[in-house]
Amino acid sequence: MRSRQALKRGTQMSYETPTSADARLRWSLGISWLLHVVVCVFVLSLPAPPDLKVLEEATLDVEIVDPSSMEQEAEKRTARTTDSRSEAIGVSTPPVRNERAAQDLEPPMVKPSRMMSGDVLAHARSREAREELAKLARSDQVEQLCGLEAMAQVSAWSAEIDAEYVRAWAIADPLLSGSVFSADGAALQSKRKWYRLQFKCFLTPDYSRVTGFEFRLGDLIPQRDWPRYNLHDEYEEH
Repeated sequence: MRSRQALKRGTQMSYETPTSADARLRWSLGISWLLHVVVCVFVLSLPAPPDLKVLEEATLDVEIVDPSSMEQEAEKRTARTTDSRSEAIGVSTPPVRNERAAQDLEPPMVKPSRMMSGDVLAHARSREAREELAKLARSDQVEQLCGLEAMAQVSAWSAEIDAEYVRAWAIADPLLSGSVFSADGAALQSKRKWYRLQFKCFLTPDYSRVTGFEFRLGDLIPQRDWPRYNLHDEYEEH
């Protein structure tokens, strides 16, 4: 996990350890920023998009990530990158033709027409989640808001998925460019299993609301690979 620098509008976002006195004070006092709030999403009154199932009532956990543990994740991710580069020495580059063929086999991105994170956060039972979200740095707010949108959209899209957690940075670092948050190496937990997830989250200029979203749910991540991406069964820990 890692900490992030303050968000700058109109630029790409990199991830560094924050140096603000406020952040350091929170870490030194051991304040936990983890929050699990049950929120209900009611959409019976709205027509479902053609490519989505009707979400009658969904229960989601809104997780506010603990900045105090983010630096450890950054160190682990750096070690993984170093190992991967070492293993790549002496290995020939696959033909571009094969890479293009693999891309052609990928299913298209799902592009829902209705955004759901606003409804989830507007629910009365989400008051505490809204308060905790407001305490985070802007870059963290963006990640949490887009992660919440991902959980709601994937759960609405598939009856087989009951999204519990989303890690935008599990397999690769996300990127914020302008008001678009892209996570090509995300992971989603459903029914105590982790899946690969790719999504792109479009936000308002002030980053306060999701205006567009698209995603592609990938394969199951074998449990033997969980340590590699710092994934675990969140329900066992909570």
